[in-house]
Amino acid sequence: MREKRLLSLIAASAFGALTMNAQTNLAVQLKNGATQKFDISSINKMLVSSQSLAVYTTDVNSFTTSDIQSLKFVQVSTGISAVNGNELSVNRQGDQLTIAGIKSDDKISVYSVNGQAVGHLQATEEGTLNLSGLSRGVYIMKVNNQTIKISK
Repeated sequence: MREKRLLSLIAASAFGALTMNAQTNLAVQLKNGATQKFDISSINKMLVSSQSLAVYTTDVNSFTTSDIQSLKFVQVSTGISAVNGNELSVNRQGDQLTIAGIKSDDKISVYSVNGQAVGHLQATEEGTLNLSGLSRGVYIMKVNNQTIKISK
């Protein structure tokens, strides 16, 4: 009975994980307190029997079902706090970004998605920024105490 519940849990969780983003891990927590995580994109297949769970990545990781405390799908933290732009309105046309709600003397810091400072931009009096100096990618812009996410 326990094995059937485990198999049902894995099937339901796998279906739910397919709808999540690529930064999801399968966490296998064992009764001895150890936890092993597998990036979903690296799992080739999983086999479940009444005695074991085998997770196939580049290696085969096998667990006896009696040793498994729980299985769950967890989100991996990217290290970037929540990004919001509720008080700023952003419009982009080509390399020109217009941000309603900023002034020309506002400090605008630009960060890559991995948190590295890319530089600072200066807004014009109309609140426009020239993005031509940035390469293609996703950036986080901090304007005063607010953050917005942009892509170029």
